Amino acid sequence: MKIMSKSFRISRYAPIVVTLIAVVLNFPSFVGLHNAAADETTERSIGILIENATVQQIGQSNSAVLKLKITNLTPDQLSLRTVIFPLARKSSIIMNFQNGKTEVVEGLPILEEETLNISSSHLWVKLDDLSRPLEEGERLSFKLLFSDASVSAVADVHLP
Repeated sequence: MKIMSKSFRISRYAPIVVTLIAVVLNFPSFVGLHNAAADETTERSIGILIENATVQQIGQSNSAVLKLKITNLTPDQLSLRTVIFPLARKSSIIMNFQNGKTEVVEGLPILEEETLNISSSHLWVKLDDLSRPLEEGERLSFKLLFSDASVSAVADVHLP
């Protein structure tokens, strides 16, 4: 009776072990889960990825700014129409132009496979007429309405 060497037994199982390790390490991406810090919340829905959604109240006013990143993972162009934030009576997508002039944007196109960073000094979502003051560490739900889809997400609150 011949006894197999240890190296032969290990090499025979190596492809299986490597495959299992790869599956375990990539499991969150297979099911759409992500390890995220508080202000790195990630929501994935219908080919739209929402990341880093945060809300910050503007001073002592009853207004706030919502910042986030939207990635269009679909093969089609999307158009962000509006944001529904339950604590705000009004929300506006604001664009700041190079001349310092700001305008409310009625529709914001996001090309296929494009990431739109709505967290700069040039583009943000303003939330007006909040029904109550925000509290540090809160996690608040909101909805993005696109031309032919809607996506719910959660934003983390940071006070100024």
